Amino acid sequence: MSNKQRIKDFFHLVYNEKDYERGLTYLTPSFFDHSPASSRSGQDAIEAVKSVHEAFPDLQVEIIDLIEEDDKVLVQALFKGTQAAPYLNIENKGNSIKFFALEMYRFNKVGKIIESWGYWPNDAIISQLEGEDSNENIN
Repeated sequence: MSNKQRIKDFFHLVYNEKDYERGLTYLTPSFFDHSPASSRSGQDAIEAVKSVHEAFPDLQVEIIDLIEEDDKVLVQALFKGTQAAPYLNIENKGNSIKFFALEMYRFNKVGKIIESWGYWPNDAIISQLEGEDSNENIN
């Protein structure tokens, strides 16, 4: 199986199916996230996704593009969901979010994810949660 396929499966299982146990099998115990989420283990990463699901229980993620080079896979994904609990210190107003994120994952020799770097547009997310952004620039 290619690392691109592993990422497709990982995103589907963890984000869309909420199958955290199976998703955890894609990550090494010593997984390290270099993004602001700062997960320091595979379990930390799964807990971070769970907290996103608590705020956006209907969250769905669509992979737009995947690029694989050596031991890394770059993902561009479209995230959509409706707020149902506080997130980023913003009260629940029931607003929808829609944004593109970029993530890069590095794999070890046996196909497990060992580290990642990610960009989520937090300013745009906050604007949407506060009802200030109409998503006009996202198709």
